[in-house]
Amino acid sequence: MPIRTYTIPNTDPAQILTLRWGFNWKNMVLTIDGEEIGSIATAKELREGRSFQLAEGKELFVQLKQDGISHSLELLLNGNPLPGSGSDPHQQLKTAVAVLYFIGAFNILLGILSELVQIELLKTLGLGITSAVIGAFYLGLGYFIQKRLSIGAIYLAIGLLVLDIFFSFYMSTEIGGNPVTGLFIKILFITMLYNGIKAIKKIKGEEILLQNQN
Repeated sequence: MPIRTYTIPNTDPAQILTLRWGFNWKNMVLTIDGEEIGSIATAKELREGRSFQLAEGKELFVQLKQDGISHSLELLLNGNPLPGSGSDPHQQLKTAVAVLYFIGAFNILLGILSELVQIELLKTLGLGITSAVIGAFYLGLGYFIQKRLSIGAIYLAIGLLVLDIFFSFYMSTEIGGNPVTGLFIKILFITMLYNGIKAIKKIKGEEILLQNQN
């Protein structure tokens, strides 16, 4: 049973919101500090969205959102994203950066293994020093996005993944194989990176608004 926990902001002592659900998002139960505040029986209801009244006049809105082929839980407290939830731009940015770090580390690992083991198939697929260099470039993009909130760096990463998709299909026609599984994963990564673009725009907008208020 999947379980996710979130800290409700501006509460002393801190209150913990917990969500539990079964297969295919069914029978979701919401509790705060172990006390049930409500439930959502079906995925259909969850996609439509439900509101729950909390203490001190607070309202929690829960909805299952679909972005391309990925799903995320939108949790809004009085209309604002709950920190750490799928609708929180800071969390979306962390996810995008984590995707790039994963791709980078994976490419470096494959590149090193290809050089050490000297497997001809891996060489044919272009794995080796080149793969390790590309992996290091992905790591650099992730670091640059994390530190500088660079939208251009995310667009560049998406472009590299799109090129990788075309390369995978080309290689599958040359040496055989089925690129569909890899295609699904790469499209999922692209979706997460695109959400990172929207997240950076929101974060920068919040920073500008805060500066204007000061």
